Amino acid sequence: MKPNKLNDLPDWIKNSNYNYKVNYRKSLWKNNRMHIKNLLSSLAQPKGVSYVHRRGSPGVNLIQLLISVLLIVLIHNITLLWIIYILLLFKLLFLNPQQLRKFIKSWIIGSIIASLLIIPSYWLTGISTVLYFTIKTSLILANAQYYRITTPFQELLTGLKALHFPDMFIMIIAISLTYIRMLGQNLFLNLEALELRTVSKNKHPYKLIGAIFGALYLKSCDYAIELYAAMEARGFNGHYKSIKVKNNNFKDFVTLSPAIIVLLLFVLWRK
Repeated sequence: MKPNKLNDLPDWIKNSNYNYKVNYRKSLWKNNRMHIKNLLSSLAQPKGVSYVHRRGSPGVNLIQLLISVLLIVLIHNITLLWIIYILLLFKLLFLNPQQLRKFIKSWIIGSIIASLLIIPSYWLTGISTVLYFTIKTSLILANAQYYRITTPFQELLTGLKALHFPDMFIMIIAISLTYIRMLGQNLFLNLEALELRTVSKNKHPYKLIGAIFGALYLKSCDYAIELYAAMEARGFNGHYKSIKVKNNNFKDFVTLSPAIIVLLLFVLWRK
């Protein structure tokens, strides 16, 4: 019996070298898959912070950050801004190469994003104002980034306690950051499961996104209920357990002295 032409196999099955194209626009998830995965992975399992020598106590480090940010916002003298830049560069000398690379990468990305937000003011105020605010914004981001990569989470809570922040405020921050990591890990696992189970293009991607974030919202509600039940079972009475704060020594005052000197220059030397 001769085979019918209707039963012949198509060319793309007969020929292993057949080139065919699938014309459809890639989704945002497929284009930025690795970036989103790395972000969620770092959020779910953040890397440890390497200890930096020649630093003060947690309270002194937090005070130094607040003073630096306040001075950058209030200063209108370029010389004082350059002094703050030089002090920051001096602190960067004590970072290891891995921390320094991480600092430079995050600082450059943050500065570029901030510059894009500031550029539209060029048509209102001119190029000098744009450059001035770009320098101040990048300096604020640099100080905040240095504090972030050199300060563990527990040290941040200790610093807040040393500055006499309310215990309830410290507890809210601790619980929020902990559960943000848990929700990030849950979302990362959901996206991994979705990728493994998807074999074709989804006709309704927005419905899928709504389902994922709806499940994430329900999971966060379950976490909140379980946390409240666990705290109630352990006799929580609304008072956060105090964190032991060490007394300041001479090293802490030496660490804080550059910020104090710049503050005095700002008060005494105004132009």
